[in-house]
Amino acid sequence: MSNIHFKTAFGYIRRAPFQATAAVFVLSLTFFVATFVSIIVYSSSQLLKYFETRPQVIAFIKDDATEAQVSDLQNKLSSDPKIKDVKYVSKQEALSIYKSATSDNPLLGQLVSPSIFPASLEFSVADLSFAQEVINQTKSESIVDSVGFTAAVGGEASLDDVVTKLRSVTN
Repeated sequence: MSNIHFKTAFGYIRRAPFQATAAVFVLSLTFFVATFVSIIVYSSSQLLKYFETRPQVIAFIKDDATEAQVSDLQNKLSSDPKIKDVKYVSKQEALSIYKSATSDNPLLGQLVSPSIFPASLEFSVADLSFAQEVINQTKSESIVDSVGFTAAVGGEASLDDVVTKLRSVTN
């Protein structure tokens, strides 16, 4: 049965080889463009998903907090499925981060001591839709002095606006 179809197809190809070549070319081009568009759409989706979870939340710890309290908070945040990549930054590490950020002006690095930097917990949210809830939960902890969001420029007052804007851009 399929032999008849192949014979008919080859007969048409022999009668009009340029039309057959053009049809094959158009089909190949169509499949190439469709594949290219689907790869672009998938890559854009993955890239957007990556940048949605990229902004870090920084919880600045009060100076009078004990190591046990900080460890408890870190474990609590680590066990939350809405949060990923919890990292503790000590005062000394904060100073080294500051010095590396201001390495072009060494005088700035010489004038500071680790005591002026607060210890902090840095983490990312698994999905941007959890950001506001996680920020509010973290603010309510007794050892947390303040909460910063790396995507926020205006400080703690603009956190709600930043999260809302990021959600509107990524949706």
